[in-house]
Amino acid sequence: MVSTLEGKLKSFAILLVSLNALATLEDIPNVETLTMNANQVVVATVREIKKNVLIDQQKHEVNVIVLDVFETIKGQKLKTIQFRQPSRNKMRRLQSLFHQPRFSEGEKVFLFLSQGLDQSFLSPNAYGTFRVSNHDNLVDQNTVLKSELNNKNLFMGARLKNVQSTIQRGHLVQKQNENRLTLGDFKNLIKTIVADQDQKAHE
Repeated sequence: MVSTLEGKLKSFAILLVSLNALATLEDIPNVETLTMNANQVVVATVREIKKNVLIDQQKHEVNVIVLDVFETIKGQKLKTIQFRQPSRNKMRRLQSLFHQPRFSEGEKVFLFLSQGLDQSFLSPNAYGTFRVSNHDNLVDQNTVLKSELNNKNLFMGARLKNVQSTIQRGHLVQKQNENRLTLGDFKNLIKTIVADQDQKAHE
């Protein structure tokens, strides 16, 4: 009876960790909120997806996503990052309820990542997931980024006024609406927000 209860508690704990980084539909983040809440912002390639990995004696299964980091926009400069996602059966439910993104080996991504209490990286939510349309080129700053969700709130919010002198918000909104948001524009915006947040932290 005790082991059964422990197993259920561990399953629930795994689910909570997976959902900890997910935004609710009522709390759609803009780009500044995404940047502020992320421990790590990276451009990376999905090197490997380890499927159905057993993580404890109760045989709970997760998928482990392994990233090769191409560029770090915010956070510690790491060559490799990995995070867990629920295994296939749980993933289907999470995708429908919480927009949990799925990844493919070899794809290029722009991710906002958070860390859990144990400092391990949590699976990014769909609002913090952007796909690189040209899978072969992360150097080209004109490469187009595609948001996992069509987040109309991405460049909105009064707090973005502090970066408008460097990045024209209307310009980016138009590009997003036309599916022409480029890697270079988005990186420059994130770097500006990070610098602004660092300056405020030292005031």
